[in-house]
Amino acid sequence: MLNSTFNHNFTSFGSTIIFIAILLSSIAIIFNFIIIIVLIRHGKFIKCSKKHHSRRIGLVHSINTYIHLIGILSTLIIMCIRTLYGDLNREKRDKRIISWYCHFLAYLLSLFGAGVYGSCFLQALYRFWRIVTPNRDFFQNLYFHIQLILGHWAFIIILLLPIRSRSVYISSDHFCLSPFDDRWTAAYISLITAIIPVTGILILYLKIVIYMKKNLQTKKQWRRMKRDISTIRRILVLVIIILQTSSTGIILWILTFFYKSLHPLFYRLLRLLIILCMIICSITLLMLSPQLKRAFRSSNRKQLKKQFTSKKRMSSNNIEEITPIKNGSIS
Repeated sequence: MLNSTFNHNFTSFGSTIIFIAILLSSIAIIFNFIIIIVLIRHGKFIKCSKKHHSRRIGLVHSINTYIHLIGILSTLIIMCIRTLYGDLNREKRDKRIISWYCHFLAYLLSLFGAGVYGSCFLQALYRFWRIVTPNRDFFQNLYFHIQLILGHWAFIIILLLPIRSRSVYISSDHFCLSPFDDRWTAAYISLITAIIPVTGILILYLKIVIYMKKNLQTKKQWRRMKRDISTIRRILVLVIIILQTSSTGIILWILTFFYKSLHPLFYRLLRLLIILCMIICSITLLMLSPQLKRAFRSSNRKQLKKQFTSKKRMSSNNIEEITPIKNGSIS
């Protein structure tokens, strides 16, 4: 009797974690979609000068990051819904029979995770080119950066193909994931997802610092370089925040080297942790990026301007409708 009551409470607690994860990820997806819409609208109204052209490139890279964030959150919400459905229906499935979309969801989770770090690296690379090769128009071309982003997508898709069939079915959570006890798969995913892009950002930052020390520049060039290097610092801060928020998952993964069995709620807590990490990443990116702040300020100004002009038109129409009363009209 006590065991059945404990099992029921344990299952209820696990389902509550999944429900919270679904709620938070839904809010985060809506929030990220709003940001993308604001960025696209802001990009349309930017003037087509060389100065504003660089802003458009920065906006494209920011939109790319938010698309990857939405991808991770959407994949996680599908996984969580699958887990909640399995909990409510007490579903049991043979581990040997795994559907193709179960493997595909596990693959998408690694793909979009690599995309978030990779998009941060592409932003740092763009700033590096602005400082080191400012006169080469090829690296300042918007269409080149769109092709670069598409090339990065193709690159991570191909690199992560070997782990597509390595995921296993987690019967307690009713979804597939790359196993933590598979050391080689976990190391390969970590290398492609985080280690290579973060190392690349650090190398670019160091190369920019060395370049600025060796080359004397005019005041105008120096101001632009300071803006670019401060942007790379913000990207580094963002990456550090992502790594810190996901450090619990890394610690749990390290523990698998010493303990063979994992806690029953391990994968549920891990998904909730990743969702919280992506929410923090979305907010941090919005707070640290001057371009995103500028986009939101300009959209607010446009809305206020529209409201002011509409009120002005309404008041002018009301004045035109009022007819003056003559003195002789009242007897």
